[in-house]
Amino acid sequence: MKKKPRQSSRTNPKKKRSLSLYLIYTFMFSMILFILSGGGLFFYYSRHLPDYQPLKERNLNAYSIVYSEEDEVIAKFLLENRIPIPYERTPKLLIHAFVAAEDAEFFQHSGIDYKGIARALFKNLIAGRIVQGGSTITQQVTKTFFLTPKRSLLRKLKEVAYAFGLEHNLTKEEILSLYLNNIYLGNGAYGIEAAAESYFNKRTEQLTLAEMAMMAGLVKAPSRYSPINNLNRAKNRQAYVLGRMEELGFISQEQKERAFRAPIRLQSRESAYFSKAPYFTEFIRHQVERKYGKERIYQEGLRIYTTLDLSTQRSAQRAVEIGLRELDKRQGFRGPVRTLSSDEVKNLSKKKGALSPLSLQEIHEAVILAKDDAKKSFAVWVEDRKGILPYSEMVWGLNVKPTSNFKPGKVKGPSDLLKPGDAVQVRVKQPAKKDQPPILSLEQDPLVQGALLCIDPRTGYVRAMIGGRAFSESQFNRAVTARRQPGSAFKPLIYAAAIEKGYTPSTVLMDSPVEYSDHDGGTYWAPKNYDKNYMGPITFRNALAHSRNVVTVKILEDIGISYALKFIRNWVSNLRLRETFRSLLAPQKSPCRSWHLPSVSLQTEGIGSNRSLSGRLQP
Repeated sequence: MKKKPRQSSRTNPKKKRSLSLYLIYTFMFSMILFILSGGGLFFYYSRHLPDYQPLKERNLNAYSIVYSEEDEVIAKFLLENRIPIPYERTPKLLIHAFVAAEDAEFFQHSGIDYKGIARALFKNLIAGRIVQGGSTITQQVTKTFFLTPKRSLLRKLKEVAYAFGLEHNLTKEEILSLYLNNIYLGNGAYGIEAAAESYFNKRTEQLTLAEMAMMAGLVKAPSRYSPINNLNRAKNRQAYVLGRMEELGFISQEQKERAFRAPIRLQSRESAYFSKAPYFTEFIRHQVERKYGKERIYQEGLRIYTTLDLSTQRSAQRAVEIGLRELDKRQGFRGPVRTLSSDEVKNLSKKKGALSPLSLQEIHEAVILAKDDAKKSFAVWVEDRKGILPYSEMVWGLNVKPTSNFKPGKVKGPSDLLKPGDAVQVRVKQPAKKDQPPILSLEQDPLVQGALLCIDPRTGYVRAMIGGRAFSESQFNRAVTARRQPGSAFKPLIYAAAIEKGYTPSTVLMDSPVEYSDHDGGTYWAPKNYDKNYMGPITFRNALAHSRNVVTVKILEDIGISYALKFIRNWVSNLRLRETFRSLLAPQKSPCRSWHLPSVSLQTEGIGSNRSLSGRLQP
């Protein structure tokens, strides 16, 4: 059978050629349309540029600083953890590290890296979505100050137009200064100075080449390349930055290799806002903000000079901490923080740490390994090493001083108090020596809170303020906000009123039983002294010194309750007092600071009637 010839053999090449030409023309037309549209939008955005002048006038010292009486920095008020640094103070090597990592052509281009954009555009077209940016440092600055983080082609065109405008309005140094002071580098730090403090507890001038390269490597992905989260990944990124610096001629090969081998010591510093006098500085911030407004604090760079004495503040903090711990210990040991399984205890000894020395009086968590009744001690595991917890250093957990409303549990001996696997707090009583483990004592976190407000009686200046045990746990300032019954702290006001009426320190009064009819109920009331005893004839001075309740009531009876109330309200205006003996002898609860003002003012004859929290404030 004869086959018919295929007719399509002649026409196929023509059809294919036509289809190819159609696709080529369509692609070319689309590209021309795309370029024209992009050019039109670029032209439009170029005619509607933002105002760059505020960037030039941007105040690098916008954050406010609080100083102690000795002019030592005790706080910085920042909206973000940013510590601006002038370009002139920025180390050249640090500048080179960021340029090498982010924009090698920064000092040559006019805001746009065309090769980088072409490379990013190609990869984005292949992927069908935005997977890579070709942004220069200039473009990153425009994104920070003028654009949203959302990725799109329209925003990219706007970014390019704004970058050209930025390059024509600011110098390279001004652009780089804005970049280095505002780039987010992880760990809550914005800018190189804050990052240097946050990661290494240093200023930028003190950074090593190794630390500079590690910081520059954070820009791409601060969390991913953070040395705190993953040191190995951070080292790999550091190696990339050092390699780029060598390629660009910023450092030699020897410098690169030495920097890569250099150990990285992370030493994050606690924010100055909370480190020295957190309750005091927060109170200052609130007062200044209320008087001058939030804008002045965070945008005008105020310098706030206070009357705080850091030595007194530290002593006050220690006194409150010691007092609270002693009180808590008198109420008994509450048991271990947690208990580990036998397998977890066995695995502890396998841990290998840096074994940094334990300092005297430091408090750490320790795990009981075993008890040794013969040596009267526990073997414990503390900070990757063994330690000794003698029975003699945990006696407070057994000998509890009971009160009327607290009945402690009974434990025969220290060996019955804890068992292997129990995790407890310990204090270093004696650091480790050559062949001897550290000696420890039993501790526990107090449940009770405390407050202290120290005012100089000669001037009325606030020297120290403690609002609680730990600001990180509770920001409630008990020194200025908590309301407590003042007790006998109220008596000096009554005695001061009596002096105004003619009493002298040698006036003799009678400390003896007495009974009164209360005005508001007709009931009888017999005041008593705290010790339930009476001292008979007693001088005015000694009655106050010994806080005799009965004598105080007799003074009130003599000078008149109405007169006493009027006198007291001149000193403490926020009290609601009734005209009764009981109300004046045991007034309502009020803030701690309410009672410092009158007591200080009485000692200074009114000179200290205005507590001074901030000596002066200047822009």
